Amino acid sequence: MSLKYDAARPLFIAPEARLSIDQASQALDQCYQTKMPVLIYLHGRAKGVGEPKKSVESGIYRELAAYGVAVLGFTWDADDGGYDENRPIASCDDFAKLLNALRGYLDTHNVARPALLAHSMGNIIVAESAKDDLLTADAGLLFSNLVLTSAAVKTKRHARWLDNIGAAERIYVSINEHDLVLSAAGFAFRPNMLGCDLRAPGATSARVSYVDVSACRVNHRYFVPQGQEKKASLATLYRQLVTGSAVDFSGIAKPGDLNGIGVQRLMD
Repeated sequence: MSLKYDAARPLFIAPEARLSIDQASQALDQCYQTKMPVLIYLHGRAKGVGEPKKSVESGIYRELAAYGVAVLGFTWDADDGGYDENRPIASCDDFAKLLNALRGYLDTHNVARPALLAHSMGNIIVAESAKDDLLTADAGLLFSNLVLTSAAVKTKRHARWLDNIGAAERIYVSINEHDLVLSAAGFAFRPNMLGCDLRAPGATSARVSYVDVSACRVNHRYFVPQGQEKKASLATLYRQLVTGSAVDFSGIAKPGDLNGIGVQRLMD
């Protein structure tokens, strides 16, 4: 089976199930039948490889599943060499259909809400959906945790769209000042990236728990063990995040301040 991006089949369940957006309810049902917490995964850029191929070959799906979750991947055309926001934005209509299917599924099944994890440029889909009022409280609660990790979205005024999100019980944003990928993108394409450069104006969302992982000295893909440099605090954090738990920061983080903004500072 080809793992190249297929606009007609944007939904992926490892190891080989590919479904159309019209089969979103079927995809959700397949995940929930595992009796495990469900995680919806929005990947980042996949230059020269494409998705879901990159996440499969790099072991992302395998490592996410090892947290004890059933992973439903939403793929977009990420085979891009730069910071082209239009590529993830082009998939926002399909993502809106997934949200609608999820709403219908939750209304008709006695299941826990899934968590949603967006990595890198996958966060652009979340941002655009929030700006288009697809994630307001009017949608009802869709997600337990909304996790914006290594977010390749502009820091400036990000709280405007984060404040608009009412469809998640909890929102977590990770900050890593040692993220070389986001630092390079910010330098090349000029916007300061939220995932590595938290600062005012705009970092004032009371809806968000900001988690500073900089002390762990990791790079860009620290949401799975392969990028965590064996840091137990990161493993504990992301296991709670992707399984939909409210994060218990005791023993792994301490309250701190980053550029005048309150954060939970993860311990090395």
